[in-house]
Formats: sequence, C-alpha cells, structure tokens
Amino acid sequence: MQPLNINNVVEFPVNSLNRAIEALTKKVNDVESYNILVRQVAHDIQSPLTSLKVAVSHLQTQDEKTKRIIMDAIERIQSISMELSTPSQSNSAKETNLTEMTRLIIQQKTLEYMNHNIEYVFESGEDKVMKNINKDVFSRMLSNLINNSIESFENNEGTIEIDIKDFKNYFVISVKDNGKGIPADIQTHVGQRGFTFGKLEGQGLGLSYVKETVEKIGGQVNVISKENKGTLVQIVVPN
Repeated sequence: MQPLNINNVVEFPVNSLNRAIEALTKKVNDVESYNILVRQVAHDIQSPLTSLKVAVSHLQTQDEKTKRIIMDAIERIQSISMELSTPSQSNSAKETNLTEMTRLIIQQKTLEYMNHNIEYVFESGEDKVMKNINKDVFSRMLSNLINNSIESFENNEGTIEIDIKDFKNYFVISVKDNGKGIPADIQTHVGQRGFTFGKLEGQGLGLSYVKETVEKIGGQVNVISKENKGTLVQIVVPN
C-alpha cells in the first residue's frame, strides 16, 4: 500500500472550499443586486403612487386631462413593478416622445406637489423623439431629477427649468433649479449610490439611478451646482 501524498490530501478539500466560496460569493452578489433593485423600486414607486392618490381624491370633478395623469401614473407603477420579475426586459429601448412624456411628468408633479409653489418652465416646441430609451425609464429619470429639485427648495417654493435639445446623434436633457445647491466640498460624491444631501429621509437613490441608467446606454450625467444659487443636471445620451 502506497503512502498518502500530502499534496493530494490537502488539494481536494482546498479545491472544494474554493468552489464553495466562489458559489457563495455569486449568491451574495445576486442577493445584494436584488436588494439594491428592491430599494430602488420602493424609492421610485412613491412619486407615481402619490400622484395617483391625489388625483383619485378629485375623481368627482375629473376631466380628460386628469384621467390621463391617473392612467400614466398607473402605467409607471406597473412598469416599476415589472422590473422585479423581468429586469432584463423592462428597460428595453423603444422610440419615445420625450416632449410628450415631459409634459405628462410635469402634470403629475403639479398634482403631487399641489401645496407647493413650484413654477415649471418647459419650452417644448416641436416633438423630440428618441430611439434609444424606454419611455418608462425616461419618466423615472425625469421624475427623480424633478423630485431632487423640489426637495432643494426653501419654503417649498422655487422654479424648475426643463430643456431638451436634439443634436441628431445625441440628446441633451437639462433640469435646472434655483434651490439651495450643493456645497463644493461634497460635489464629487453626487451620483454615488447611498449618498444624499440635505434630505431628512433621503436614501441617495434618485440621482444614482439616473447616472447608472444613462451610463448603460452610453451617455453621461453632468452636475453643476453652486451653493445658495441652484443646480443644473445635464443628461447627454446618444440617439
């Protein structure tokens, strides 16, 4: 009987342990990704839900415009929920009328923040249609940016300017506010998941979602802010 080779004795359990660690790491990564997605959905679903609740409270005096806002809010909720079960399909790019979707989001925000004194400036002009983005994804991004602007206002009062420019090969979507701005020493952290500034219940998910989504389609997000003056968020995306 040949003596046991110590290398063989050690190699088997070590290799098995390495395989187990790799499998466990993959599972942990999957769980972490899922937890992030769940937190994002829980965060993003609040705005359309609030719009829906306010609109429903006015059902007795509703008109066609209000009906459209309700239906759009419901569709957004359904789209966000679908991302839990089919994340790879829910963000598929489709032709989207950015102008029309911006008008709808402004209408929703007007209802959602009806007790605020918010002025929305949007010179829509001709319809701007983009091929490289899903309308629900665009709506969520714009909703998050507008929420950030509103949360930066003192005394619930301010102005939000939205602009969409079509340069044929790419779009530039801008959201500018005259809120309290972001201090220069923390601006490098803006857009990082979990980072938030000046919000009592902020989770640091709004702008990070925008940044991650835009970068996935080959675009970029620029943030220019001056304390006590306001913030400009610029989305540059290929078409």
